[in-house]
Amino acid sequence: PIVIFIDEIDSTLNLPFTDDFFALIRSCYNKRDNPDYRRLTFTLLGVATPTELIGDAKRTPFNIGKAIDLKGFKLEEAQPLAAGLAVKAKDTQAVLGEIIKWTGGQPFLTQRLCLMVVDSVSFIPLGREAPEIEKLARSKIIQNWESQDEQEHLKTIKNRLLSNEQKAGYLLELYRQILQAGELPSQNTSEEGELQLTGLVVKRDEHLRVYNPIYSQVFNESWIDEELGKLRPYFESFRAWVASGGKDESRLLRGEALEEAQTWSLDKNLSYEDKQFLAASQQQKIEAEIQAAAKEAELERERKDKEAAEKAQAKAEGMLAQAKNRGAAIVALAFMVAGGFGVYAIKQADVAKHINKEIKTAQNLGQLAGELQDKSKTDDSNEALRQAGLSFKVTDHNLKQALLLAGTSQAYLSLENQKEAQKSIAESQTSLAKAVKDNKTSKQVTVLVYSTQGQLSEAQEKIKEAITSYQKAFITLKASQYDPYNPNISPKIITEGQVETVHRQLLRLLDNGQAQNDLKSEVEQSFKNHYVAKATQNIKELETLLKKKNWQEADQKTSNALLSSAYSKDVGSFHWSNVSCPALRQIDQLWVDNSKGVYGFSVQLEIYKKTGNPIEDYNEEAKGRFGQEVGWNVDNTWLNYKELSWGEPKIKGHLPRTVGVGWLAGVQESESGVGWEAFGAEGYDPNLFSRAAACEL
Repeated sequence: PIVIFIDEIDSTLNLPFTDDFFALIRSCYNKRDNPDYRRLTFTLLGVATPTELIGDAKRTPFNIGKAIDLKGFKLEEAQPLAAGLAVKAKDTQAVLGEIIKWTGGQPFLTQRLCLMVVDSVSFIPLGREAPEIEKLARSKIIQNWESQDEQEHLKTIKNRLLSNEQKAGYLLELYRQILQAGELPSQNTSEEGELQLTGLVVKRDEHLRVYNPIYSQVFNESWIDEELGKLRPYFESFRAWVASGGKDESRLLRGEALEEAQTWSLDKNLSYEDKQFLAASQQQKIEAEIQAAAKEAELERERKDKEAAEKAQAKAEGMLAQAKNRGAAIVALAFMVAGGFGVYAIKQADVAKHINKEIKTAQNLGQLAGELQDKSKTDDSNEALRQAGLSFKVTDHNLKQALLLAGTSQAYLSLENQKEAQKSIAESQTSLAKAVKDNKTSKQVTVLVYSTQGQLSEAQEKIKEAITSYQKAFITLKASQYDPYNPNISPKIITEGQVETVHRQLLRLLDNGQAQNDLKSEVEQSFKNHYVAKATQNIKELETLLKKKNWQEADQKTSNALLSSAYSKDVGSFHWSNVSCPALRQIDQLWVDNSKGVYGFSVQLEIYKKTGNPIEDYNEEAKGRFGQEVGWNVDNTWLNYKELSWGEPKIKGHLPRTVGVGWLAGVQESESGVGWEAFGAEGYDPNLFSRAAACEL
């Protein structure tokens, strides 16, 4: 047998021939039917995952062999080192045991600490093993470690931990949790894997723990804070807020600091506490805007009421001057003036009452958003905060309260608290009944209120009441001619998703009665019109993404555009035959133009025909040939969605992938989320090529 060891494997990752190097090793593996090749074993040592070793998507990934989890030395395994300690210690076993306690058996540190014992000037007497080894570990390794780390063992761990700025913050917080708890149950996430690859953390018995006491004291909480301070623009405020248990609102971000933090966080893998901190800061901002707007509105009303009162008083005084000799007139005018001031005073009390009520409701909605975030219902939490923020743009007090209470009811419904949801929506309807209803904003709030009532009634299995509420929302929506894609509408209270909910739920609940058939047809046509607008909007957004060379998001937007186009013909289910030819041509042209002819449906159709695939007779063999040509099938292994190439266009026809469009249609109908990385790559639906050919791409 011949064993070839290749050390520091991570140093090969940036070499120009990396793929060829590992492909050579793989070829030796594939030739093991030859007895000579069966003699060979390659052992790779270092910090890298198998997926990093061959980067070319058209080559077979390096998925051979097996991983060997290297553990630290146990006392019995380190016995050869004990002999060397005899020159400086009486009880070499006790000394070696203390060394392993400090190093966790980490091979490099264990040998280094042994060498320090040998190089020290003092002899270790019996009974002094523990304090003497601790003294050496602290003075020679831990204290001023950066200047003493000549062989850069600790610096390498630090560099591996901080090398990716987008992930460093998350890894540091994960490491902090392990450090504080002593050990954490492993969730087998990719982040845990990256943390283990640094060497700082090990997994034992399905728990993560810091490798050894030396690491925990070098990379302690002060060091974590220092490094996070370099990463987070809001570090000091964040740590103080966390230390207060999230109660010290004075530490939350405001103004430019909040905007900078939100911009910084866009491409970062944030910890849970980071998300909570930024969400709390955003909530505080919204509440401050609500209060400021309310105060401004109050002052404006006060000014107008005061002007009106002063005019009334002046008019009354003028009339009094003209009616000096008529006692009855004087008495009447006195009552009029008194009445005018009384109305002014009542108005001020009423305004204050409204404002206090609105602030209380907005704060409650903000708290519910926090509860939703705690339960990982991020979309619902964001929607609650969005509605709270929009409310300060609504001037009518009753309308504002109706909006806030509808949002509160939605939040309670998401938290499965139907009792409070019912109470809130009932109060919302009461406020709505008192509000002015002659503008576009009031119509949006009306749609939101009745749509929320419909969702609640449906959850309570009150189907007739749900239909009635959704119908009221639909009628108001249609009468307002509301377009969720119109950028000039402000405030935009109703989202495209809420428009779709009203249509979809109403269609689903309506039975086949004649009267309701007419309504069903009306709703269906309105829904199709909505999808026409949505397809247009999706294609606009697709164009922007492609110009920015954001291929992965553009691919997902392509799926959405195709779905919208098909639904504009039939909202019931997805069929490729319903995809509009003009839309398909427009999408294809955008891909072709922005990839300089490398990507596009027409490019794929040409490849498909050249590989001898019949349009109407799609089979596994044909699928395999096409998949190999466009780089989805490598050595008879289909890459999953996340393994596709998202860099600069190289493989002709590799994109767009539009994976799982038919299945995604079902997902959208059920209104559940979808993780794109979950999709496999089992080739195209052949109907795509049929449609592409029919549309003459």
